[in-house]
Amino acid sequence: MRVLSLFDGIATGRLALEMAGVPVDLYIASEIDKDAKAVARANWPDMIHIGPVESVTAPDLPKIDLVIGGSPCQGFSRAGAGLNFDDPRSRLFFDYVRVLNEVREKNPDVKFLLENVIMKREWENVITEKLGVQPVHINSRAHSAQNRPRAYWSNIADLSSLSSGGGQPLNTIIDRSVDVSGFTEAGGLLFGPGISEGSMRLVQKTAGGIVVKQATARGYIEAVDGDGVSLAFPGSATRRGRVIHQKSHTITCACDICVFYDNVIRHFTVEELEKLQGLPANYTAAVPEPARKRAIGNGWTASVIAEIFKLLPQAETVAKTDVA
Repeated sequence: MRVLSLFDGIATGRLALEMAGVPVDLYIASEIDKDAKAVARANWPDMIHIGPVESVTAPDLPKIDLVIGGSPCQGFSRAGAGLNFDDPRSRLFFDYVRVLNEVREKNPDVKFLLENVIMKREWENVITEKLGVQPVHINSRAHSAQNRPRAYWSNIADLSSLSSGGGQPLNTIIDRSVDVSGFTEAGGLLFGPGISEGSMRLVQKTAGGIVVKQATARGYIEAVDGDGVSLAFPGSATRRGRVIHQKSHTITCACDICVFYDNVIRHFTVEELEKLQGLPANYTAAVPEPARKRAIGNGWTASVIAEIFKLLPQAETVAKTDVA
């Protein structure tokens, strides 16, 4: 398998191919973020980095079997300004299309995968028209401990079977050995660093767990579980307070969501964030912690991508060989 990864990030695509048992002969990546490239190189020193996607031209490359990428989502995300293709970052999708079409001139049977956020139907339809396939919406919660709805366009196979599943409960990835000696005590709860006093006042301890006051007219939501509860306070990337049971909120590049367990409320550790994205422990350790968090939040859920790649013919061949 010869792979071209556009908007490669931390090479989660390369990791997912290995997780799926797909042999990789060549992995060429286009990425501009220096920290993301440092993480990718630390894990996959044999990969080849080329220039930004605007400068990638398929005639200069060998025959490619698989084109993958998650084009920038800022123009489509609900957390953004809603500029859609007028956002110069999200407009880079058209370079993905251009490169894919150039690759097809050498290999008409090339497989492809494009990922992006769930967006307005009118914007989604533009991508669908350009790629010629309908998207499948897959929430990472079906394959991990994270709630992360995303749209996937691919000609690899029918991906609809991947939309369901239980995934992991959040409490299986919580590190209960985190040192809480420097945490702030308030109302019988321990709050980790970086949580404002205003956010602390929104939480009340109860016999069954906690109650969180929302920033909307919805009032209070009770988190009755003793652990495995994810919190997003008003003013965070979600823009409003939210509680999710047994799954984490969607990780963003800000990584400012919190977890509640054993009367402790704190931000997720970097290692927990890696687990939420299906990454091996210390996969992002090549860069400082703030860069690690940004890279993780901007990336793919490896366990979801691996399930997609298991549908590649190469994965089926390897599986049959292993059984034999």
